[in-house]
Amino acid sequence: MILSLKPEVSIILPFRNAGETIRECMNSILAQSYPDWELIAIDDHSTDTSAEIIRGYSHEDSRIKCLNTPGVGIAEALNFGVEKANSGIIARMDSDDLMRSTRLEEQLKYLTQKPAVDLVSSEVLQISDMAEGKSIGYGLYVDWTNHLHSHREISDNRFVDSPFAHPSVVFRKTSFTRYGPYRKGEFPEDYEMWLRWLHRGAKMEKINKVLLEWRDSPNRLSRIAREYSKQAFQSVKAKYFSRWLNQHLKEDLSLSAWGTGKIARKQARLLSHFGIMPNRFYEVDPKKIGGFVDNAPIKSIREMGSPDSEFVVGLTGSRGAREKIVTFLENRGFARGVNYMLLA
Repeated sequence: MILSLKPEVSIILPFRNAGETIRECMNSILAQSYPDWELIAIDDHSTDTSAEIIRGYSHEDSRIKCLNTPGVGIAEALNFGVEKANSGIIARMDSDDLMRSTRLEEQLKYLTQKPAVDLVSSEVLQISDMAEGKSIGYGLYVDWTNHLHSHREISDNRFVDSPFAHPSVVFRKTSFTRYGPYRKGEFPEDYEMWLRWLHRGAKMEKINKVLLEWRDSPNRLSRIAREYSKQAFQSVKAKYFSRWLNQHLKEDLSLSAWGTGKIARKQARLLSHFGIMPNRFYEVDPKKIGGFVDNAPIKSIREMGSPDSEFVVGLTGSRGAREKIVTFLENRGFARGVNYMLLA
């Protein structure tokens, strides 16, 4: 197949030691119903045969390129790939995942029909190499993120967790230039970029359809690298939530927090580093009510004021708690993004 001078979409695929999964991944790309693409595979210092395998594909198909990253790490590899892209549309892909056959066609069509949208994702299907019972957490996360479709849903839930599976996104190169590239640091490079883009006004949506099969495995980067630890997520979340709150908290609203468990207290400490200190904490556990969190009193949720008097930050992330908090607050007239937000 002859590569067009300017393909409609550039697939950016960073990889390192992906020999066990790369063929299946490559075959899913070759099976795309939309043919006008280029693949830029970025070798991040592999020591196995994965680069050799991809170069074998490139000898058969001129749309495929295999390059070596000039830096170290996924953020630098991704930025290098976007820099080398010949298209104005960038599709992310990972070496252990699978594209559904119409993925590129449907996401490109979506961006064409909605010029105001900067980034479009899709629902994903979890495929697991983990022992039975070890992928429950990922399964719950996939179910949660698959229910976020509109820009409003994505924006309102951005501080709960990352609203997208990274390899499911397609975005405009102009948006990448406008809102900024991936950053390298002690944080998940994708989540940091979503939070930064949303803070700067990017519009993001998700197609209500599974277009990617997302693999969970023991060696998944998000399981083993410190940049994807709970602490790393909480830190970057605190940074961008503090910026959001400084813009949206009305002067006449008092700041409250819901939750005093271990995770909630850690998140509260991180928020304090950015000058965000709740005046009070709410609890449902009678054993905790009457105590203090850093000199702020712990009160019963029955003592909560009206939406006109306080802004509530939900810090409790235990299973099922989020839904109960939302129900309680909205039954009292609180509105997400107006006088409450969830951080867990």
